[in-house]
Amino acid sequence: PITRVSSLISQLEKRPALDNDAAGRAFFLIGLGLLKKLAIADYLASNLVNRVFDFPNLYSGTEVLLAVYAYAIQLYCDFSGYTDMAIGSALLLGIKLPANFNAPYSAANLTDFWRRWHISLSNWLRDYLYFSLPGARSKFLPYLNLTITMLIGGLWHGPSWNFAIWGALHGVGLAVLRLVQGSNKPGADSAPIRVLKIIATLHFVTFAWIFFRSPSFELASAILGRISSLSVSFANVSGGLWFVFAIAWVGHFVPAKWFDGSLRLAMRMPFYAQAAALAAVWIGLAKVSQSGAVPFIYNKF
Repeated sequence: PITRVSSLISQLEKRPALDNDAAGRAFFLIGLGLLKKLAIADYLASNLVNRVFDFPNLYSGTEVLLAVYAYAIQLYCDFSGYTDMAIGSALLLGIKLPANFNAPYSAANLTDFWRRWHISLSNWLRDYLYFSLPGARSKFLPYLNLTITMLIGGLWHGPSWNFAIWGALHGVGLAVLRLVQGSNKPGADSAPIRVLKIIATLHFVTFAWIFFRSPSFELASAILGRISSLSVSFANVSGGLWFVFAIAWVGHFVPAKWFDGSLRLAMRMPFYAQAAALAAVWIGLAKVSQSGAVPFIYNKF
């Protein structure tokens, strides 16, 4: 996570301390990060996502669509797994880093998504880019500023038209959402309405990921073309892929209290049980990982 200097300096000036609770949390996060990275992200990338995005015309429309959904969860597990391991490793050194993800695909709108996805970057873009642009009291400029901020956020990933399109999609989406919310009276949504909003937000974000993942506009067009062909086949999707895909998405929507309960249980375990559990995770992943760990996606940004 992008950590502010004031937060780090104050911690570095103190003598590092590690208590049992912090150690238990650290081991839990490191183990969870390893599972996300090796068991889910790398597996989906090697067995479906990379193959489809390299040669989309070799796959049916439904297989390409499945690969797009798989990339959405691959990217989340790869990056949040990296973050979990970073936060856990820092805890072992007595340093507390801020949370960087909070079940982003359960967001009910695009603003909520950016409060949950790469939280430290979202806060940085807001505080150092959006708030620095003129026209805060204008009726029109805040909408333009949202688009500019996200466009720059897209180009931060690299000088590519596809990153620009991805950023512009989110910028325009945030601007439209602000306009709609400003014209409606706030009120609590019913459960069915909230579910529909979550589904709509998920599909908007997943659609934008196509441009984020594709190295060229031509490839993104080919992906969309194969999906729109409506050809149906899952001949290239193995049972193992279905299993990992389902586990990843179901796990993402696990209630927060379940996650917190698992974390508290791990923190209460004696140190030798924590070490044994982490070692078991490591050994198990070493057995099932086909080609070892691949570089983290965000290493190139």
